[in-house]
Amino acid sequence: MYSTQTRRMRFATADGSRRYGPVAPRWSSREVSALRGPVINLSESTVSWRRLWEIAESELKRRDYSPASLSLYRQVLRGFYRHARADRPSAVTPGMVRSYIHSLRAHEYSWNWLAANICVLRTVFDKLGGMTVSAGLTTPKRPDRLPTILNRREAVSILRAAPTVRDRLLLGLMYLCG
Repeated sequence: MYSTQTRRMRFATADGSRRYGPVAPRWSSREVSALRGPVINLSESTVSWRRLWEIAESELKRRDYSPASLSLYRQVLRGFYRHARADRPSAVTPGMVRSYIHSLRAHEYSWNWLAANICVLRTVFDKLGGMTVSAGLTTPKRPDRLPTILNRREAVSILRAAPTVRDRLLLGLMYLCG
């Protein structure tokens, strides 16, 4: 969907005069790439894993991904390749992707590593390759951590450790304020 906002811009007419008028709305890069179709044709069984990485790397560089991001993408794709043991990228199924993510959860990787793996697989296979192997996968969110609360004995020992009455009052006030 393109932006429905009509912008007004000054432009030169054929006779050389300048005037203001509406300008056609711009398409976002995501909308343009969706119209273009997949960058990597994974329906061909001739695409090897090495060729997949070469094409994906050149496309990601074209989209100005940082070297750190490229390294992450390569690392995730290598890990997925070792787990999936598919001879070609075209043989990858949603079940293989789910199995890989579940194996990462079983090894108790962090939520952000799981999210990075899902995003990389979604970008390479779904967005660049035109497949739908990550359909239904949701990226995990950062867990909410509750603060640790001192029990009564710990609070009393901290207050008793204060050298002056002033320090006890300050520590008591900080404890009561949270």
